[in-house]
Amino acid sequence: MAKIRDRAPKNSSGGYERVFGNEKLGNLISKVQGAVISSGTELEKIIKGKVRNIPKLDEFLKYEIMPDGVFLADRKQIKKSNSFIGSGIEPDFIIFKRRKGEQRCYVIEIKDGHAFDTKKAEKERENLHKFTSKNAPKIQYVFRAR
Repeated sequence: MAKIRDRAPKNSSGGYERVFGNEKLGNLISKVQGAVISSGTELEKIIKGKVRNIPKLDEFLKYEIMPDGVFLADRKQIKKSNSFIGSGIEPDFIIFKRRKGEQRCYVIEIKDGHAFDTKKAEKERENLHKFTSKNAPKIQYVFRAR
């Protein structure tokens, strides 16, 4: 878990200090922001550590029948892939799942927290659906945006 005490203040512009009129408080707020950002990164690492990661996405997608189980491709792999069209709207993860002869693909955007900017969340949802509609016809899986 990201901790404030583990962060170094990154208040290079002095913006937080000017807003609060206090250097120590400005540094604390900078550290808080750094911890919040790190917690999202840590969440992604935890998820990646719980499932099998796909080493080469384009090779994996060549299988007509994938092995049983759950497999993950992250944003970096999706961007590098020649099989997907992302155009800057790549999701955080694509999860491939095969059970009882059924192959599914889940397009996932991860958010850490419980309150979201509704405008931003709506745009993320729209991007997931755009990505899915562009790519689903080319891939041999049942797609679901999450």
